[in-house]
Amino acid sequence: MEIILSRWLFIKTFLVIFGLIALLFVSGYFYQTISQEKDKEQFSPAGKIFTLNGYAMHLHCTGSGSPTVILEAASGGLTSSWGWVQPEIAKKTRVCSYDRRGRGWSTGESKGKDVAQTARDLHMLLQKAQINDKYILVGHSLGGIYTRQYQKDYPNEVVGMVLVDASHPNLLVTTPEVIEESKASVNDFYNYAKLSQIGGLRLYFALGGSIDFSTLPEKERREMAYFWSNPEHFYSMANENAQVETLYAQGQEFESLEDLPLRIITAADATQEWVRLQNDLFTLSTDSTSVTIQDSTNMSLVFKKEHADRVSTVINNLVETLKVRETADSP
Repeated sequence: MEIILSRWLFIKTFLVIFGLIALLFVSGYFYQTISQEKDKEQFSPAGKIFTLNGYAMHLHCTGSGSPTVILEAASGGLTSSWGWVQPEIAKKTRVCSYDRRGRGWSTGESKGKDVAQTARDLHMLLQKAQINDKYILVGHSLGGIYTRQYQKDYPNEVVGMVLVDASHPNLLVTTPEVIEESKASVNDFYNYAKLSQIGGLRLYFALGGSIDFSTLPEKERREMAYFWSNPEHFYSMANENAQVETLYAQGQEFESLEDLPLRIITAADATQEWVRLQNDLFTLSTDSTSVTIQDSTNMSLVFKKEHADRVSTVINNLVETLKVRETADSP
């Protein structure tokens, strides 16, 4: 009898624990679903939505003047990532940020999308929005690969480039361990996607949790937390990281920028190998300058105001330089 009661107690305890776990998952799912639908009304696109080949692309342009500055975010980045930088650039000229396919307010399949497709997406988006101008391309981290592809494919549209602690196409050759790190991050992002489906990340931010974008302006910080609370964002990041070998291999086909005005910004915490690769980027153009921003990290360059202000200054100085040159070349 005691054995039977002991077994019954074990089964009962197991069923109670299983029921509580199931209830937690179901509650989390409904919490995520209801909150996500509610947030869609609160977090409307900062810019405009354009339809390209059946999917939506979000483009956020502010300011006026020429040349137009195009901001290409880092891996996992959004238009909101430029919360400190874009307003400063808008004081000098027109500046546009956008969400890559399957990211932020943009829809569409991000799986299998390579560097060339990203450049085509941006080109079609700018044409659709009638942003017909000469561009200064600004690429942050992995965004540097995308901006160089755009310049390769549409060289007549680009009058300058700023690489913000940008990835070098040879990074995986000189630092092969990055490949394994990227593969591991794919699994991490899938796990984060599953956690976000039951409201885990939304609850984390709601309870005051933060990551490096917590130093953005309040509006952009809340937008970033919104997207980083949803599974779609992590599926997009997983897809991008799953293709990292292809992305960097395509980047190895890039050529010299000749005399294109080029500005190199490097984070202070860069490894010796990263610095060496940044120095190699410097040699791409005969019109290059470089700066290392003190006490900065790769992400603080856009997320932390004092570092982002330095980045904005470099971009704005290039804008002014090109305006002076255009005036001098005018008949």
